[in-house]
Amino acid sequence: MEFVLQWDDELSSREAALALYGALGSRQKTLHANPGGHRAVPEFELAASERFLLGHLGRTAAGTEAGATSPAGPGATPHAGPGAA
Repeated sequence: MEFVLQWDDELSSREAALALYGALGSRQKTLHANPGGHRAVPEFELAASERFLLGHLGRTAAGTEAGATSPAGPGATPHAGPGAA
């Protein structure tokens, strides 16, 4: 489980967020804390969340099932468009 916390969140108090994190029943959990307000989640954090979710759903960022062959061929890396890393 990944839990993202914006340290200066104006919509949810830090104390409430930390209490919620502490109450989560999973022993496999990670807290990602970043400076800034509710809408200031860093881009790298959004990308990490996407990778985490897609990995747990058995999907890749290209939308194919994990282990499936890309139309470009085995081992090909799909291009996500302008600005893709």
